[in-house]
Amino acid sequence: MSKKLTHRQRRQLQRTQSCPLCHQAGHYLWACQCGCAICDFCMQRDIWGFTCNNITWECPDCGKIHSY
Repeated sequence: MSKKLTHRQRRQLQRTQSCPLCHQAGHYLWACQCGCAICDFCMQRDIWGFTCNNITWECPDCGKIHSY
């Protein structure tokens, strides 16, 4: 099980974290409570792998469903 992060911890992690797919920092990151974050460019490029209805997306690490 992954540890649930507080809101402040997630925000600090987003500022220092880079996208695990393209390895670039400074972009807007779609973040999950488990700590996984994907930049907006990679989310749009690989949208077919993260969503099936274009309303929600699934975290690739923990499988939790989030809305856009």
